Amino acid sequence: MTKHETIGRPTLAPGVRYRWDDIRQQHQLLFPEGMLVLNESGAAIVQRCDGRSAEAIREQLAKLVSHGQLDDDVDEFLSRLATRGWINDDDTS
Repeated sequence: MTKHETIGRPTLAPGVRYRWDDIRQQHQLLFPEGMLVLNESGAAIVQRCDGRSAEAIREQLAKLVSHGQLDDDVDEFLSRLATRGWINDDDTS
């Protein structure tokens, strides 16, 4: 597994927003250059990128699934979004 950036308090970057497209029946992350279609897991993470801690996000998601450890998957996903500039880290500590 590759090392990824740790995000403390993820928030959507300016100009980026989540939406549910009722016509296409899909979760979407919209940004100025386009759109990313999210699966259920990705949508669950993005919907929680409101400034709460990444630890709180992992804990909330762990309550929703009955298998395995989510920490690495959530951190890797957040890191990928941050690398693309779609989320910011509002961790001021």
